[in-house]
Amino acid sequence: ETEPHEGKRKQESLWPIFKIHHQKSRYIYDLFYRRKAISR
Repeated sequence: ETEPHEGKRKQESLWPIFKIHHQKSRYIYDLFYRRKAISR
């Protein structure tokens, strides 16, 4: 009975990492896209 709850807690603890990774990749993509537009 405790396993599903444990799995949920594990996912919740991983959320901040996914959030940071998403922001990071988006920042890099934005930087790359803008640089491409400027160099044109």
